[in-house]
Amino acid sequence: MPDDTPRGAATATISNDLVSFAEHLADTARDLALRYFRQGVDVALKSDNTPVTAVDLLAGRQVLATANPALHEQALARLDPAVAS
Repeated sequence: MPDDTPRGAATATISNDLVSFAEHLADTARDLALRYFRQGVDVALKSDNTPVTAVDLLAGRQVLATANPALHEQALARLDPAVAS
């Protein structure tokens, strides 16, 4: 089978550990979102006028805290200082 990778393209191998961790983060966000599914949630506007819900922020905080507890608040503030707290 021919290799369709363009010449000079960067290729990376993703470890099974990284895939498992990413799946864990996705499961964490899904479980949180499902708790609020069809319950109605408040929507706020971020500084760029796109919507964000309290559940979005909660899921983001949980994922960031799981990924790197020391940096989760800093990362959230970088995403949008107007909604991070």
